[in-house]
Amino acid sequence: EQHAACGGAAGGGGGGTPTGDDGVAAALHARLYARCEVEATTNELTDRIKPHLDRAQFITIAAYSLCAWPAVQLALHLKGAGFRLAQVVTFGAPRHALPRELTAYSGLPLLRVRITDDPVPLRLFGTGLCAAGKPLVLLQGAYYCHMGEHDSDAREWRAAHDDVRHESPLRAPNHHIDEYVDQLRDRQNGNAVRVEFDSAEAAQFMGSATAATGDD
Repeated sequence: EQHAACGGAAGGGGGGTPTGDDGVAAALHARLYARCEVEATTNELTDRIKPHLDRAQFITIAAYSLCAWPAVQLALHLKGAGFRLAQVVTFGAPRHALPRELTAYSGLPLLRVRITDDPVPLRLFGTGLCAAGKPLVLLQGAYYCHMGEHDSDAREWRAAHDDVRHESPLRAPNHHIDEYVDQLRDRQNGNAVRVEFDSAEAAQFMGSATAATGDD
């Protein structure tokens, strides 16, 4: 199995509830696509990675924060070129997809991991844009929700807390890559507890994922 990892980057802004694939959303998408240099980054990743890939091997791609967008584009390109994907995993990825793009993304083995009060996945780009991938939401303590649908945005927005905000979302403590590493490591010891996303039980743990540990 082969692995590729992509880090984060700066940029972005805005927020709000997805409103559909209308002109405003399309304009926002085009502006962010250019500002975040998605096409150039995807092309660079492809040029650097593709010559070293073996078509007989399964490929895993991992990406954090803003780099999730070009990483998913890379995955689509590799799939279209006949490479085999084992898993594409994003961590703390902002919503970047237009509704019409979700069909293409649903064909990827794409898992989207977010800490429940990380402001970037819910608030960074926001209006009119959708999340790509099946969500794994890390709640307080060892609790988590694993949702099976790609089109789960409406359910996530209904459960989102209004206090999942930060003046600089990319600098928020719950968005830091170390926080993701710590939260996942804590759940590797066999103590992870899965709950249903829409359940009353899950609602008890929708607050800070670090609250149960006493972190600031």
